[in-house]
Amino acid sequence: MPDSPVAAYRWLEDDTTSYSTAGCVTVVCGRQPDDALAAIGADPGGATPVADIRLSEAAAWVSAAGADVGLPDNTVVLVEDNGWEGVRPEVLARLSKPGKAASVFWNVEGLLMLACARRGKVIASVDLTDPDGAEELPTTLRRLWERDLDAQEPLAAAMALVERFTGVTVEPAPEITHPTIAFPITSPILGHPITKDELLAGRPSDALVNAVLTASDLQRRALTEWSVRHALAGAGILDLPQLTSVLAQFGSERPVSLSAEASAFRMAATRGMNAADQALADMNMREAERLRHWGLKSWAMEALAYAANSDNVVAALGATYCAKIRHNANDVERERCLDEALQIIDA
Repeated sequence: MPDSPVAAYRWLEDDTTSYSTAGCVTVVCGRQPDDALAAIGADPGGATPVADIRLSEAAAWVSAAGADVGLPDNTVVLVEDNGWEGVRPEVLARLSKPGKAASVFWNVEGLLMLACARRGKVIASVDLTDPDGAEELPTTLRRLWERDLDAQEPLAAAMALVERFTGVTVEPAPEITHPTIAFPITSPILGHPITKDELLAGRPSDALVNAVLTASDLQRRALTEWSVRHALAGAGILDLPQLTSVLAQFGSERPVSLSAEASAFRMAATRGMNAADQALADMNMREAERLRHWGLKSWAMEALAYAANSDNVVAALGATYCAKIRHNANDVERERCLDEALQIIDA
């Protein structure tokens, strides 16, 4: 028997698993496997042998284990080989609606992220490689991380935090350490602020809606990427390290895949904007001014999230709508932004 919570999870990063160098393990309470797969955006009917999945596409698949491997009833462990959907805050919020969910993600670059949620609310989403990251953990988890866990084995320690939060012990059963079946993530959870119907009703403008509807997918994707860069540059975060891997996907004419770190920053930006709005409502003008910059960052991150949408009409209109918001206080600049967008779509 393992002599500590950390020792119990050393199997995550040794030769026991098929994903020891990069992966994501998510514990979900209150769901059955098919339900959890649907909640993460996967197709429960798309079961495919792992041996048939190309290595380059592994990140777009997820495996699920339930009571059949000794887990408690209504408990699921989701495993992603080199993937990260489970640790994304918007995904974890959805997974946790019936109860609790917690996830750990790591990669070959040394990134280690932990996220936990309860009843649809994200409690924490932190980069544990950041010296200050643990400050955002719930008190009981933070104390355990700082006082009791071996810093020399951070991945095993992070999984021990998942166990503490969910109350579920994950044993190294074969279907967890070496999944043989995986399911395609066909509908990533994006949580857009503006729906397709709202966009088609005239956002960001009637002229642009008409132009996008008659454009090719190549033109739509070009507009999407231009709008995202415009929004990120305007918010001063175009060179943010957390976004590098997402922006590197531009130019492929395909939807991007939001990384765990990009999603975590997106959530932080939304929290910052909400705090600014609350300060304004409370007439705390000094605090509102201090937080004002989060508004631009939040809308810029929403533009980036639209770039992950597989519907190129939604992607183009949504990203442009978000990019335009930074100019809403200036009619001339707003119209210039929309004119440039029309030029991109007509190119």
